[in-house]
Amino acid sequence: MELSVFCLAYAGAALLCLAMDRHHIEVFGARPPRLRKLGLRILGCGLMAGSLAASAGASGWRVGAVEWVGALGLAGVALIFQHGFRPRWTPAVGVLCMLLAIALMATNEMWK
Repeated sequence: MELSVFCLAYAGAALLCLAMDRHHIEVFGARPPRLRKLGLRILGCGLMAGSLAASAGASGWRVGAVEWVGALGLAGVALIFQHGFRPRWTPAVGVLCMLLAIALMATNEMWK
């Protein structure tokens, strides 16, 4: 499995997590406005779709789809543990994962 697929899935899951009222209040101390909630959902789903595309691009659609489901599961478990112990770190870790995924894809020969 590509590390970039996991990182994109984690960042997308973190955005979807922060789109929920309960988790947004934990991290930022206030309920998210409707427009922010919509933006977080759209960006989170976009990153999830990007992770599927990266997985399919790296391994083909047959194997890539299976690897993507595995990456989603691992990202979800990692996010549950991270958010459970340090909820305020969720935005920073999500941004770091997104930047790492971009750097990994930029240095990968397949994307050039």
